[in-house]
Amino acid sequence: MGIERTASARPSPAFRMALFVLGVVFFSGFINLIPSPGPALATLLIDGALVIMFGAFVVRVGVAQGRMPVSIWMAAWLLLVLAYAALLLQGGAPFAEQLATVRSHALYVFLAIYIATCVEETAELRRLLEMIMRLGVAFSVFGILQYLLRAQLPTWLLASSDTRVFSYFGTDITRSNGLMGNTIVYSAVLLLFLSLWAFKFAQRPTWRSGLASVVVIVALMTTFSRIAIAGAVVIALLALLRMLGKEGISKLVPGLVAFSLLGSVVVVALLADSTTSRAIADSFIVKELFGGQNESVQGSTAGHDAFTQFALNSFGSNPWTGVGIGSQSVVGTTAVQITDGANLAVAVEGGLALFIPWMLLIVTAGLAAFAVRKIVDADYRFLAYGLVVFIAYQFGAASFVNSAIIGKTPFLLFWGAFGILMGLARASRRSAGSVNVAVGSDSERHDPAAIR
Repeated sequence: MGIERTASARPSPAFRMALFVLGVVFFSGFINLIPSPGPALATLLIDGALVIMFGAFVVRVGVAQGRMPVSIWMAAWLLLVLAYAALLLQGGAPFAEQLATVRSHALYVFLAIYIATCVEETAELRRLLEMIMRLGVAFSVFGILQYLLRAQLPTWLLASSDTRVFSYFGTDITRSNGLMGNTIVYSAVLLLFLSLWAFKFAQRPTWRSGLASVVVIVALMTTFSRIAIAGAVVIALLALLRMLGKEGISKLVPGLVAFSLLGSVVVVALLADSTTSRAIADSFIVKELFGGQNESVQGSTAGHDAFTQFALNSFGSNPWTGVGIGSQSVVGTTAVQITDGANLAVAVEGGLALFIPWMLLIVTAGLAAFAVRKIVDADYRFLAYGLVVFIAYQFGAASFVNSAIIGKTPFLLFWGAFGILMGLARASRRSAGSVNVAVGSDSERHDPAAIR
């Protein structure tokens, strides 16, 4: 266990601001039930709080007189902001839509910088992380209840005011959303929660983290998102590898053999029973969802293909600066808006001038999370591994298929968790430096040469 600074009796202003933003993000679906003449109320609260946080950060940098440490991922973020600023000068989208795109794709990343640099107490960082993980389970349970009680719940508990209920043609299925955005956005949030809880279980198996992981997986199934269900399998398998391999290759190989044999026995047992195997083959998830026999699924797949083809054609015509910032937002003004495929939308909007800084931010964030895994206290290493896997899957793979990650809820919660990890690493470095200074001072007091 590393040295942990004791939080003061009164929470710091930085902690309270971060807590406020994360709380609004979680409960945005409920907050937005309150009518607002302009933008959604939760958006106004988040944006207003981030403006205040930015002002506090600027003051802090001024007091530090430029001695504020700058990480490579922060530099990549600044490059992305500058790229957006330069590209605002071209394109035909209304300026308000352009600013909304820059805010949602880039400026919201500032939450990570604020938490990493301004929330200094380890205990406060831990409280923020516990809030994300515990509320993650709570909103997973809520999503499960949405699915189970879909015929009894009022409409306002099935979808927030700015989204619609997702379903499948020819079925009574209502896909859960947790009031955290639409179903696809919610599935990305659940993948984040699963990454944290599954790797916490892998680090130190307990009934609590195991149960939490199962609850999140069940909630994921109620979204019926193919990319999210596949992601859950990937995350679970990588967490298993982490659990089996954390003590070395000598434990990994036997563990994998035992798990493979057990899995094979279970599969053979299920397939051996004709009734069970037929029920699995005819189930909605196997036959209609992944088998593609449902009309809604076929339409979704055709839409993905059309967006991909449009992105390739558009990128080929405008490879350097794209077709214009804001053109691919859900309220964009171009003939086609890519609503599925965040990475494709970024490439179409800003070409290589925007796509390269965007991917650079993602890559440097992943490398930063991996680099600090041995710097943070051992109790929080699961956070580093979980975020690396989430970045690789959701940003790197899934974002070529859907745009869930740039939904307000998953985007802000991810960068909030990432900022917590970077803050914990910074606190660990600071504690290690304090120990080294103390040891050095003590050595000088007892070293005869120092006395002479």
